[in-house]
Amino acid sequence: MKEKTLDSVSLLISKIRRLDWQRLKEFFGPLAFNHPDCIDAIMTDGISTDASFTILNALISRTEMMSSGEYAIEHDRSKNLLTYNERLNFLINCDKEGEFKHSEIATISFPLNLKKVYQIDSKESPSVQLCDVLIGACIESVYQLMDSKVLNQNSVLSLYQDSQLIHFIPDIDFEGQKKFRKGSQSKEYLTFIQNEIYSSKL
Repeated sequence: MKEKTLDSVSLLISKIRRLDWQRLKEFFGPLAFNHPDCIDAIMTDGISTDASFTILNALISRTEMMSSGEYAIEHDRSKNLLTYNERLNFLINCDKEGEFKHSEIATISFPLNLKKVYQIDSKESPSVQLCDVLIGACIESVYQLMDSKVLNQNSVLSLYQDSQLIHFIPDIDFEGQKKFRKGSQSKEYLTFIQNEIYSSKL
């Protein structure tokens, strides 16, 4: 949240309650019920509610695994992606060696194979336009899947394997999640990011 005020939190809660939040109650429930621990975390200075770092790490760990050598990323020139562009450059410029396991399927190593990130006008890039179309179609398919619980055979999601999709759906299979994340080095990774990347930019 941009403003850590009671008014902004109250507005967020009212918006959540107007949604069909029970469909993702494990995710939205703490806000819908105004849970004090959740609200305290949001209101505490120094605690960020920005999910861009989490999303970015999921993306980069996947692209690094898929790449066989150096590569670059192009993305749309938009205000929403400015934060991603800045943080990607922080990761790219880290020349300290390190390897960290996140889960059974996700590991990230430094220095990255990713060497450049470009912001471009999507109108001038067929590849970015295609990505926009695929992303929009995937989002629409997910909405349909949530409604019908059945994946349409013509859905764009059917073009992908599960391992090719990054999602953040709440999972209450706690034992399965413990197994999936056993041996995770998230704590060590966050310390590395703080010490080797962000501290050097201050």
